[in-house]
Amino acid sequence: MTPAERQEALHLVEELQRERAGAAHPAVERDDAIMSLELSVSEIFRTVKNSHRQLAQGFDPPLSMFGFGVLRFLRQHGPVRVGDLAQAFETDKAVVSRQLAALRERGYVVHRDDPSDRRASLIELSEEAQTQFTAARTQLRDSYHHLVDDWSDDELASFAAMLERFARALPR
Repeated sequence: MTPAERQEALHLVEELQRERAGAAHPAVERDDAIMSLELSVSEIFRTVKNSHRQLAQGFDPPLSMFGFGVLRFLRQHGPVRVGDLAQAFETDKAVVSRQLAALRERGYVVHRDDPSDRRASLIELSEEAQTQFTAARTQLRDSYHHLVDDWSDDELASFAAMLERFARALPR
């Protein structure tokens, strides 16, 4: 959604709210809330996508978003096989293997034998990548702290709980 489209949508929401001011019909209020939710989620998605792009650039400027996504997946899920990565990213093993070769060349991933099957190997983050992620995460958390500085602890806890509930309800 472009900034102009977002402005127009917000204007429409405000106009609807003015028209329905004083209307006590719960369905109308719920529809307004759903429209507001839709706009907010779109804005959050756009902002998060941009911040992930910036995070990837800060991590390593030539790193692709796909490569950064693989690193984030490894950080979250620990050592995995190539096939697990291909399945998680809904792509074939060849694509993942090429990306892993580039990441290994940059020193971000290491391969080790899979103890449950010596024919297979597990891929995991290198210590260098772990260190860079820790620094990046600290920076991201600091920015979140700044965003909610003027919120009470109760407001923050309530928002976090509702956002988590909403995230769990999303289709996978």
